[in-house]
Amino acid sequence: MNTDFLTSNLEHEKTTKKYRSTVVKNYTPNLINISRKMWTYFGYSGLINPWHDSTESINFGADSIYNFIEYLTVENMSLESYAIFALSVASYERFEAPTKLFANKAERSWLKKLRRHSDTSELMDHSAYLLLKFFEKQIEQKGKAFINKTSVVKKDEKGLHLEGYHRLVDRVRQLQSNSVNAEMWLNTKFDKVAQAFPKDVVNFRTIVNVNGFDPDLEELKKVYSDPWREIKQFLGLSLDCEIADGYIPKGWAVSSDDRADITKVVRITGDGYYYYPEGTQRRGKRHYAGNSYFVIKCDPSNFAMFKENWLDPRMLSISPTFEEYFRFGAYPEMWDSEGNSTNGRGKSIRWRKA
Repeated sequence: MNTDFLTSNLEHEKTTKKYRSTVVKNYTPNLINISRKMWTYFGYSGLINPWHDSTESINFGADSIYNFIEYLTVENMSLESYAIFALSVASYERFEAPTKLFANKAERSWLKKLRRHSDTSELMDHSAYLLLKFFEKQIEQKGKAFINKTSVVKKDEKGLHLEGYHRLVDRVRQLQSNSVNAEMWLNTKFDKVAQAFPKDVVNFRTIVNVNGFDPDLEELKKVYSDPWREIKQFLGLSLDCEIADGYIPKGWAVSSDDRADITKVVRITGDGYYYYPEGTQRRGKRHYAGNSYFVIKCDPSNFAMFKENWLDPRMLSISPTFEEYFRFGAYPEMWDSEGNSTNGRGKSIRWRKA
């Protein structure tokens, strides 16, 4: 008997098992995170004890999970995309064990078909991301995500497949070909449906199907290309509001006693005055309002620097720092770094240190 051959095979088998075990161990944190996320999104808490919350040693079934990881590699598919699509149609009972959740051969077949339909892994990833954002919108609306499996899983002459998610991929492909931001499209359409049917959960097929709730793609492109979009949305302004001087004062807000709808504001000037359609003019609040020369220009290039303390009421009455005044002030030549008037006629001031 060739004992050297047997010994060599045994060592190779041990190495293979060790390698598989290491691969599965490296994937474990990602498997736990995505399982926990989908479990939480769908509001399954309390139904069973999910595997991802186990405090004991988890029996992964290393071979099954390793085969799943190999499947992802061969199909050029990310774990996140697979899990978002597959776990959304999985029953809560399957969250009891990772092998039940990730070793389902039927879903692998469905996801393989979906990957082929997606043409590229990037398109599949973008579609999965949009589906996740859809679930998050549902959570904001009703407290948890919901998907009707029968509206997604369909049968044709080739068998079962994720027909609803194929349509989602088609939608994302359409939006990309029209240079439209898919997340903005989703938010706009979702909000229109939710407004029309406030008591109902927004259904996935209503979003993915072509219908009367579809936003105008040209209008979406116009909105998305507006550099002021983030600031206007943050302030609650209409996206049609005119920024007259190319900047607004840092910390701008409507007057404290103004009870009108801020979305009706049509124009804001650099000194903080704002206007309504009928011509009404109001003076807005701003940071450092104690001195008319303390206006700090805010525009899309520096908004991120100011956003965190925009609503802090303490900022209304104090002074800016010299660096802030020197870099962004509307009147940056009134005082020097010591707060002395540069023209000799104005009063000296004291800069805020931090």
